[in-house]
Amino acid sequence: MASFRRLPSGKWQGIVKVAGKRYTRTDPLKKVVQDWAAELESQLRRGDFIDPNAGKVTLSAWWSEWQTTRRVAKATAAKNETHWRVHVEPAFGSWALASIQSIDVEKWVAGMVTRKVGGEAAATALRLLRQVLEAAVAARKIRTNPAEGVRAPKPPKHVDRFLDIDEADRLIAAITRPVRPPAGTPRGRAWEREPDPESQLLVRLLLDAGLRWQEGAGMHHFRVDVRRRRVRVQEVLERDGTIKPQPKSEAGSRWAPLTDELVELYLAHVARHGREGLVFAQDYDVAPEDRRPLDYSNWTKRIWAPAVRAAELAAPLPTPHDCRHSYGSWLADNGVPPHEIMVLMGHSSLRAVERYIHASEARMDRARDALGARRAHGGESHMQKAPSSGSENGA
Repeated sequence: MASFRRLPSGKWQGIVKVAGKRYTRTDPLKKVVQDWAAELESQLRRGDFIDPNAGKVTLSAWWSEWQTTRRVAKATAAKNETHWRVHVEPAFGSWALASIQSIDVEKWVAGMVTRKVGGEAAATALRLLRQVLEAAVAARKIRTNPAEGVRAPKPPKHVDRFLDIDEADRLIAAITRPVRPPAGTPRGRAWEREPDPESQLLVRLLLDAGLRWQEGAGMHHFRVDVRRRRVRVQEVLERDGTIKPQPKSEAGSRWAPLTDELVELYLAHVARHGREGLVFAQDYDVAPEDRRPLDYSNWTKRIWAPAVRAAELAAPLPTPHDCRHSYGSWLADNGVPPHEIMVLMGHSSLRAVERYIHASEARMDRARDALGARRAHGGESHMQKAPSSGSENGA
């Protein structure tokens, strides 16, 4: 039962006891504290009572507690930590959970747009805040999630870059690596470059086996079945240099076929560096167990970007992941059924395969041929002739 008393200051205080805890509310108006007490008692009867003090915890304190319950991949955790530190914490870290309102979240999102924060970054930051607050709702810290229903700015639509065979061949031929100059070479002098067969093999695996860069960089020799001309896609290289034992989804763990040319290139690679440990590494002149895995940022800067420039590819310039998109489009062009493309590329749904079917040049050619044949055989025009004024119905 609630009780009320008038304080020496003239204000009214309401008191509600719940499970041995004492909750109070003070206000100049008695009705305010009466309504507050009635609401708490109503919550108790409904069984959805929330401790009024629970929402006084700051978002930063709740973030620290919430983090201890999370089970996510290292890459996801690192990404969340960055968005928290850069976008969420400066805006709401010191706020009490119960003090954050929907309008505050709306203003925050609008501010990111004004500051020209990337659409993808803003959407990810909002999604993170929504997750943190949803967990607070589940933990009965707050009653509702103020970030629920707040719309994120639309990220720019990604444009897939599909390479044709000629572009792919030019790209492969342009893949080189810098050669360290001899001692005594003047500083600032441009380094010479030489063909890089290891990176050429890696890019061919992206183009001709549909591997993601992380899958190719994390590939181990024992996963390659030369006799059956296939490779088991399993281990994945994370951005922090660790090897993840399985892909993100079950569909990602798969067999990928190898062409005869890929098998030849792989065997030549084995002849140079042996068949132990990782297939690709930063250094091959040490024992296999001491070899360091590739670093994506370093590899794209030293190998990929110079090759794209040297190949003189048209804009938009492709990323390593576009090699995989090209593989999917080539399969679609050659009539491989969508459900087989889905399995070969490790997709978990056919929806992800639609981009390759839509991009199929063979499909465009069939449409052109069909229209050309129709006109060549004197087909009727697609526009109906207007009826003459002397038609039977008198129209």
